[in-house]
Amino acid sequence: VAGGDRAAGRPRASVAASATRQAQGTGAADPRSGGEAPATPEGESRRTVTADGRLVQPLEPQTLTFAAAGTLTELLVEPGQPVDAGQVVARIDPGPLDLAAADARAAVAQARAALRRQEAGGALETARIDVERAKNQLWGIQAQRDAVCGAYEKGQKEGGFAKLAAPSSAECDGAQANVQAAEQGVKLAEAQVRAAEAAADTDLASARAAAERARLALAQALDNRAAAELRAPVAGTIAQVHLLLGLPAGPGVPVATLAPEGPLQFVTDNLSERDVAEVEPGSMATITLTAFT
Repeated sequence: VAGGDRAAGRPRASVAASATRQAQGTGAADPRSGGEAPATPEGESRRTVTADGRLVQPLEPQTLTFAAAGTLTELLVEPGQPVDAGQVVARIDPGPLDLAAADARAAVAQARAALRRQEAGGALETARIDVERAKNQLWGIQAQRDAVCGAYEKGQKEGGFAKLAAPSSAECDGAQANVQAAEQGVKLAEAQVRAAEAAADTDLASARAAAERARLALAQALDNRAAAELRAPVAGTIAQVHLLLGLPAGPGVPVATLAPEGPLQFVTDNLSERDVAEVEPGSMATITLTAFT
């Protein structure tokens, strides 16, 4: 017996119900009938509470929709067909969802590799290697400058044929300019090391956040792939089919309406507070159909 009319405006039948409660005491008359209560064991009496109400389904019809978007490729039910809880009702094309899941797995692999690089030093280690490379290049250019300018100076001292065969002053100046450029390259690489050291913590946090976003995106892609099958959430009967094969399906697009199974419930709104006190869980109740609409 339930209080409050949850089926207002959609009555299936007009019904009356009576609930009987046994109480300790001497024999007593039924307060509603005015006659003697039914025979009870000695020392007990019965009270009968009567109320008008309606019989309603315990669960409202459910509209079935896909959680993921796609093209409807299989429709496995028809109106009036009973279904079990968990039974597949329809399917959408899984191809795009498989591709999305594959892309998400690749993104997770890339994000995890970037995170490992950051945890191992990442950009900072690369910047330090660049400094060593710039220094090695500088040393090589300095050696070339020393050779060119040394030969030039020697030719200037010896004169004659040696001077003619020696590098020119312009060549010596060019070699010196190369050294200066290489020195600037070393300074730039060292500045990049300092910048990488300052940004190391921030870059690591960013890499961790990117890896987490990739993980969540993969989880969503896998959920979408699993949602390519639409299943009945409870047992019941397919009341209506709304969608045709080949049409787009997805969140908010009704595929079918399911009327859940379950025993009818008696709902009333005219039970007085005094009578409510006479009704307890487990009380016996008799329901009589009085009219159909």
